[in-house]
Amino acid sequence: MRRRPPDRHRPLPAHPSAAADAHAYVCVYFLAVCLIAGLLTVRSVRYEMSTAYAGPLTLLVALSLGYGAIAARVDKPAGFLQARTGWANHESVWVSAGVVVLPPGPLSVLIIALFGAGLVRARRTGTARLRRVVFNGASMLIAGFAAALLVSWLRDCSLPGLRVSTLSELGIGLAAAALAGMSMAFTLVGRFLIAGPAPLRRLMPGRAAVLDELSAVAIGLICGLLVLHTAWLSPISLLLVALLQRSILARHLHVAAATDPKTGLLAVRAWKHEAANALARSTQAGDTAAVLMLDLDFFKRINDTHGHLVGDRVLRGVGQQLSRQLRAPDRLGRFGGEEFVVLLPDTAEAAAVEVAERLRASLRELRLPSERAGDDHGPSVHGAVPAAPDRPPSSAQLPFPVSASIGVAVLGRHGHSLEELLAAADEALFEAKLGGRDMVVTAGGS
Repeated sequence: MRRRPPDRHRPLPAHPSAAADAHAYVCVYFLAVCLIAGLLTVRSVRYEMSTAYAGPLTLLVALSLGYGAIAARVDKPAGFLQARTGWANHESVWVSAGVVVLPPGPLSVLIIALFGAGLVRARRTGTARLRRVVFNGASMLIAGFAAALLVSWLRDCSLPGLRVSTLSELGIGLAAAALAGMSMAFTLVGRFLIAGPAPLRRLMPGRAAVLDELSAVAIGLICGLLVLHTAWLSPISLLLVALLQRSILARHLHVAAATDPKTGLLAVRAWKHEAANALARSTQAGDTAAVLMLDLDFFKRINDTHGHLVGDRVLRGVGQQLSRQLRAPDRLGRFGGEEFVVLLPDTAEAAAVEVAERLRASLRELRLPSERAGDDHGPSVHGAVPAAPDRPPSSAQLPFPVSASIGVAVLGRHGHSLEELLAAADEALFEAKLGGRDMVVTAGGS
């Protein structure tokens, strides 16, 4: 079967003026969101505050701050994942509850209390984290203000054929949708300004992140209804939030365990699991498949000459470069040290050799992005709005060549199981090393 050509895009150095313009756009957007949020807050607090909502406001602030304080002290793994991956927090729950219960003025006070506590927790993690908390709080103020106005309007208006209770239920549902939608819109605009023109699917958060946000909004609606009608039962919402957070934590721990921390690729155990399943499907369907084993040449010299930090950057760059040359169904993983493995489903021997040659050639043109203090190179489970960069990113050609030797093994000809194919590819890789390195060798051939 003819192999679909992969994406041949290679990163090019950013033009200085274009990078500076993108940096300026991000700063202007950040300041505009904060300014609008500040004006709305001043207006709502000045004209829409009422002592009638002091009780619900105090209860929601106590629930949210109490849960945040307990979670920060008890849930250490959750804090680690939040710092590394932009792990979802619980603010959306309490803001959604506030939309149901409070008008815009008291709701602004609730949001300021929530994200003010977040600023206190983030002040030791650097300016990037502080900017992210400020931006998220400002965007949530705007979204919450709009959602609260929608609920208030639907509760006050009268439409033919609809009862007040029906309008209230409709308003709550629409407000929840508006809150989640506007928060996502702010996120997408920020990502677009930072990443530049890109397909929408690359800017959109993952399906799991969207479901997490919708679940948090739903729990917030339940909490708001409890505060409205049976306030003494509202602590039940703490249990629901804890269950949601634990489910998110379990999924992120699973992803972190399956991800190589230096490259962001599949770890060896996760790669073997996925590769074995893909091979079983290929065998059942009577399709072809191939395994590539790749080893960087003289990688120890890079560590000894330039240091292990540079070596780690090379490993990350190699992983990214290889990923750009592969299809979505292909499975790429780090096998250990400077070794990488690739499973190519639905690929015959000639096509597998062609892919291996393209991977080998692409490493000769490897470029590495410049490092900035505070950058996180760990696995990213689902995205968060990046903070405004301190300076435009750049990339640079490596001062030393990177080459690789690759062994190729094909399903059926060189083995019928994953272990047999790995052994055959490893033997071919050894032949490539003996033959002079920087070459592709097929098991049992040349």
